[in-house]
Amino acid sequence: MKETAFIIPTYPPHYHFLDFINKLPNNFECDIILIISFESDLLELLKYNYKRIYKVVLLERYFEKSFIDMIINKKIIITFKKYFAINLVKTEYKYCATVDSEIEFVNINNIFEKFQTFCNNKKIIGSSINTNDFRHKLIKEINEASSIYFIGTDYYSKLINITSEFNIYFWFSDIPIYDMSYIDDFFEFINFKDYNKFIEKTSWYVFDYIPYAYYICLFKGYSFINIKDYGLTREWSLESMPIETYKQVIDKVKYRPLWLIHNTYNENKNIIEENDIILTYHRNDGRYIFVNDN
Repeated sequence: MKETAFIIPTYPPHYHFLDFINKLPNNFECDIILIISFESDLLELLKYNYKRIYKVVLLERYFEKSFIDMIINKKIIITFKKYFAINLVKTEYKYCATVDSEIEFVNINNIFEKFQTFCNNKKIIGSSINTNDFRHKLIKEINEASSIYFIGTDYYSKLINITSEFNIYFWFSDIPIYDMSYIDDFFEFINFKDYNKFIEKTSWYVFDYIPYAYYICLFKGYSFINIKDYGLTREWSLESMPIETYKQVIDKVKYRPLWLIHNTYNENKNIIEENDIILTYHRNDGRYIFVNDN
């Protein structure tokens, strides 16, 4: 039985990025789970004739098309897809990672052990954002929107404190890894199983891993690590970081990210230890674009 899965929400315009599947061995130690919306999307996927080493979660087999259209129109389809798939397979794995289609596996050795080490370290890496930075308002909106499930609880003031008033940004600093032993408690806390209430609270600004990170920092002994406390001045998370920042994080923070943006890795792979990086991301030209697939 496999202990780790990669959960990937996708849709037809991004199917060509799934060519990484054909580069994986048939005995790949992790499961690849694709979450798609409609039966018609599945038919399109099958036309690509990728190696059938992946599994599919098809929303239309669980929900009416009108429901799926509603969450697409509200622009919360990605977070809903990820949470739904995690909840569906939670008893089958010890760890699930949620990633986009635009990835490339670099080293597939010992993924379970690397995920286990990440979770045992209990660290979420990010950076506090200067209020004068042009992205500060957007980042605050994302972080605060993701706190919606904690408002009204006794833990909200503590959450404000540990996030430096929602100024620590950590989205995509590393592979979003979920520990399945926490999932039932997390979903109960955010009331995910009451879909109507969950949808009412959720917006495009709620990025799936941010509420989970808040939860594990509040209740499971994780902590936020601000790279500025180590002399790094990046006004962003580690997402799309250049090679210089990558090396500084390893040297000063004593933390080794499990992924790098695709372009940075390929331009510098001669100086990166291959075993350090599991995969690359943002193959779609390397720039960070706020988009949501359906």
